[in-house]
Amino acid sequence: MASLEERVSRLEAAQENLATKSDLVELRADIAKSKVEIIMWAVGVGIGVAALNSSVTIIALRLAG
Repeated sequence: MASLEERVSRLEAAQENLATKSDLVELRADIAKSKVEIIMWAVGVGIGVAALNSSVTIIALRLAG
């Protein structure tokens, strides 16, 4: 069985890899920013697709009529 000092030193070494509260706050802010950017891109692409679809429809109707 490992001594108490060995166990404590292993726990302290493992603790270096854990996130702190400030790390989690920063991560949450980054996720929120990314979420906003993804929504903006999705809306922009949707508007672009709608505009392209409208243009193709208008051209097709003028050529057919």
